[in-house]
Amino acid sequence: MYQDSVINKIIITGASGSLQSEIIEAEFLKSYLVKIGIPETDIICETKSQNTFQNAAYTVELISAIHESAPSCLLITSEFHYRRSIACFTKNNLAVDPYLRKLKQKTISIEDYIQPQSAYLYEWRILLHEIIGYYTYQMMGYL
Repeated sequence: MYQDSVINKIIITGASGSLQSEIIEAEFLKSYLVKIGIPETDIICETKSQNTFQNAAYTVELISAIHESAPSCLLITSEFHYRRSIACFTKNNLAVDPYLRKLKQKTISIEDYIQPQSAYLYEWRILLHEIIGYYTYQMMGYL
């Protein structure tokens, strides 16, 4: 989308979703984007956030420092995570349009019922994580 001039700046938000990780996710992704030819001047990194609500809050701070009024923003996230992400950005008064990474459609056969696939367990884990996260954020007033 950047190369097609659909977007002109990229904000990468996130230090790490884990307090134990020393990897700064935004910086890691920025180095990849620079390697594939996106100019460093068009990439803005937010490296303080530890969760989705902080991603939204710190991103709003960054945008406010650059623009008087919020520009239109495209939020790129996964199908599992977009509901909580959009709710956090909305709570922080930034309207975003979601751009979802589509998951491959799976065909289920009778064999899947006889011999379950471990990939399905992983997807259930992600789904449960998002459901628990969403309701936890609601209880904490993040949404």
